[in-house]
Amino acid sequence: LIAGFGLFLLTEWTNEGTLGPLSIPGKTLAAIGLSVFPRTGGFNSVDVTELRSESWFVTDVLMYIGAGPAGTGGGLKITTVAVLAAIWITEVRGNPDTRVFDRTVSPSAQRGAIAVASAFTTTILVATGLMLAMTPYDLSAVFTEVTSAMSTVGLSTGITASLNTAEQFLLMVLMFIGRLGPITFATALALNTRTLHYSLPEERPYIG
Repeated sequence: LIAGFGLFLLTEWTNEGTLGPLSIPGKTLAAIGLSVFPRTGGFNSVDVTELRSESWFVTDVLMYIGAGPAGTGGGLKITTVAVLAAIWITEVRGNPDTRVFDRTVSPSAQRGAIAVASAFTTTILVATGLMLAMTPYDLSAVFTEVTSAMSTVGLSTGITASLNTAEQFLLMVLMFIGRLGPITFATALALNTRTLHYSLPEERPYIG
C-alpha cells in the first residue's frame, strides 16, 4: 500500500486527467485510493481511464497480488506472494529451510504457494492471449482487463462495454475462476495428502 501510494503520487502528480487539478490533500487522498482500490476495492475516486501507462503497470501488479487470505478479496493473496518471496530469498542465500519471522515454512505450504501462483499466472497469460486474438486492443489494455477480472477488482481501462458477447463472457468466466478458483485449488491441495512408504532415487536436474 505504501509503495503503491508513493508511485501513484510520483507518476500522476501532474496528470491533468487524474491528480493534476487536485489540491495537495486531494492528491494525497486520491493516491491512497489508487493504491487501495486494486486490492478488490471495487471503486475509483479519479477517472482511471486517464492513468498513465506506468500507473496502469503499478495497478496491474497490485491487482495481481490482491488482498489478504481467507477473505472476500481477490488476487494471488499477500501471503502467497510473501511465501514465494521467502522461497526466493532462501534459494539466493543458500539456506536449508525457508524461514519467515522466526518460523519455518513447511514444504507443503511452499509447494501450495508455487502451485497456486503457477495456475493463477498461467490462466491470466492464456486469457490475455485469447483476448488479444479476439479484440483489436493493445496488450496494455487487454492485460489490465484480464487481470482485473481474474482478481475480481472491477477496474477497467474503458474497453469492457465495447467488447462483443464472447469477449465479455470470457471476462465473466475469469471473474468466476478468480473468485472460487484459488480457494478451491488451495483447499484441494491441502486435503490431497497421502503417505508413501517408499521413495524414488533423487535426481538433480539443471535449473536455469
